[in-house]
Amino acid sequence: MKKRIALLLALVMTVALAACAGSEDNGAPASEPPGEFTSVFDEASGTLTISGRGWMDGEARESWKAHEDEIVSVVIEEGAANVVEIAFDDCENLTSVTLPAGITAIGESAFWGCENLTDINLPAGLTTIGDSAFGCCVNLTDITLPESLASIGKGAFYSCENLTSVTLPKGLTSIEESTFEYCESMTEISIPAGVVSVGDLAFYGCESLRTVRFGGSAEQWAAITVGKNNEALLNAEVIFGS
Repeated sequence: MKKRIALLLALVMTVALAACAGSEDNGAPASEPPGEFTSVFDEASGTLTISGRGWMDGEARESWKAHEDEIVSVVIEEGAANVVEIAFDDCENLTSVTLPAGITAIGESAFWGCENLTDINLPAGLTTIGDSAFGCCVNLTDITLPESLASIGKGAFYSCENLTSVTLPKGLTSIEESTFEYCESMTEISIPAGVVSVGDLAFYGCESLRTVRFGGSAEQWAAITVGKNNEALLNAEVIFGS
């Protein structure tokens, strides 16, 4: 509970700052107007189907918020470019999500607190995962990150307590603050040679981490700037060139 409260306080500050700036972090280019979306909820199956083209914004999100406690699965159809911030936060009965190939961004806290989410496909064209996007998805055991991914936000997988292993995409250059904090079941992670920095608390509480597969050399590993409270990473066995 304490660890969730700590990150929630940080999130409140982030959202407040975003509100003051008058913008949403939905991954859309600043010049891109929002698209038009409709949603249909099937009460019998608990399936939410979202249709539309372009970039989702907060208005699209409001169309399904009345059903957030009933949603079991989400299907976003072809045409959508993003998953808007806090799209499905605290949808505690959500177990699976199907995303189309055109999704390039997942916004901040999009799936925060989806405690029963076990299955989500991340499309090959995805480039951005926002801050806390999958935070506290405590039953997420496996996730495949596409090679197109260039940015993973702070706390993106915070407290994913049953996530056991992760392979980071080759184009990634940094691991942000609290990205895998309290991923207590993570035993192995693969880090590409291009990573040059690891933020504070990125691996804090990863008490099961034993193996790091690093794509570069021992010299490259030694040159990485590692922030505070990452003892779990530094104490793990590093296998180079893998």
